[in-house]
Amino acid sequence: MSEDESCKEFKKETRPLKRKLVVSPYSRGHLHRNCKLVIQDTGESLFAIERQLNVSHRTRRAQLPKLPPEIWIKIFSYIIAERQYPFMIRAPLVSKLWYNLCLNPCLWTVVKVPYGGYYWMRRTDEFLIWLSRNRLAPCKEIDLTGWDITALGVQELTENCKKLQSVNLSYCTKLSMDIATYFTTNCPHITSLDFSHTCNDLVSVLPMTTIIEHYNAQLLSLNLSGNLMHGFHKLMDAICENCRNLEALSINYCRVDVFSLDIERLQRSLPHLRVLNMGYILATSITLEDYPSYLSPGFQSLEELSIAAGSPCDNRQPLPVNDNLIERLIMSSRQLRSLDLRGCEHFSVQTLLKLPCLDVEKLLMGIRIIDDPRGLVQLLKQWRHSLCEIVLSYSSFSLEDITEGMFCLVKDENVLIERVELENLDITMPLVSAISQNCPNVRTVNLQKCLAIPKKLRRFFDRRKIDTFRHIVAHTCKCNW
Repeated sequence: MSEDESCKEFKKETRPLKRKLVVSPYSRGHLHRNCKLVIQDTGESLFAIERQLNVSHRTRRAQLPKLPPEIWIKIFSYIIAERQYPFMIRAPLVSKLWYNLCLNPCLWTVVKVPYGGYYWMRRTDEFLIWLSRNRLAPCKEIDLTGWDITALGVQELTENCKKLQSVNLSYCTKLSMDIATYFTTNCPHITSLDFSHTCNDLVSVLPMTTIIEHYNAQLLSLNLSGNLMHGFHKLMDAICENCRNLEALSINYCRVDVFSLDIERLQRSLPHLRVLNMGYILATSITLEDYPSYLSPGFQSLEELSIAAGSPCDNRQPLPVNDNLIERLIMSSRQLRSLDLRGCEHFSVQTLLKLPCLDVEKLLMGIRIIDDPRGLVQLLKQWRHSLCEIVLSYSSFSLEDITEGMFCLVKDENVLIERVELENLDITMPLVSAISQNCPNVRTVNLQKCLAIPKKLRRFFDRRKIDTFRHIVAHTCKCNW
């Protein structure tokens, strides 16, 4: 090759090429990191493409709809229906309009920021103090379940939120008995208190008696579940003497030294009681006097009753639930909707057949061997028109009674059934297929340890897996066919 030809070849190789600009829909950061993949040697700089991205971003931000403030507040109210946090903390950072909207008092009337999620580290005294001083002045109902707070945060809350009516401090284990003083001094409108699974000092006799006597007939709901309670009988005496308008009383999972309860006095003192939960109570000493059920005044307004019995633990025994106790509690409760008898063994199903409640929606039985299990089929037939939840796990009913009774509920289309739990029962595939096909609104199915059905169905199906349950049942039936 001559010298002239080699020079022409060199100029040809070094000549700038005209290539097409290709812009990929990646983020700006991706363009900076991977510009070789996006820009194909066009001669244009990366800054020109960055300017195009800026223009597109500005156009996108300008497309925020111009709505009246009332519409925005309505939209925000739907978003915070379950919980305010973190939306109500981040939304003010979007724009000045949203900042002003988030200060609207109607968005802070009901505040639900329970434990859970990624932001649990901020559920502390410092954050509660900031919320109390800057946002919670119009608050009437607040849920602080599982917060890592002390009496300091609650004091700031009560001093800044004078309109509080309902407070949930369940699973807040660092509180003290000073909480009672803060509430009685600063919050005159309290009607509902939830101190479940908190510290033992807060639910002791002195602070709880102070709260009960101060709010008196104003108190409508009281939840003390999951606590170790000393002087239980004194606390129940204070409730009977002062809380004549109480509608909900929950003492589930409580551990007490002496369980002494005058049921007839409780019925006369709380005529408006709608919810009574005293299941899984364990006591060192239990005093329940026998009383003729026909002389008991009963709970006329009772809608929900739980007297489930747990297993003995630490020298404490569960409540001795029998036919007499059941009749005394609900023989006059015509409005009963929920009945929880799990773990109870010294009663007969015939007693339930004599109850005056005709529209029971939730029936929970099982776990123990019932003295007289006969009558399950008649019981399910009697409540078929209203039952929404049925739990028979670990029950001692015969397989024939369970199968016949459940087929009474699901042999035809039943849009009411939402929950079915048949754990550790020898149910067969036809019953499971009937539940899948005839219960379109079922949301929970528990078939664990049911050895007579295929292994892939022996699971707990919640609302997220209910479609999987239907698919497995349909596939299994198709293969068997």
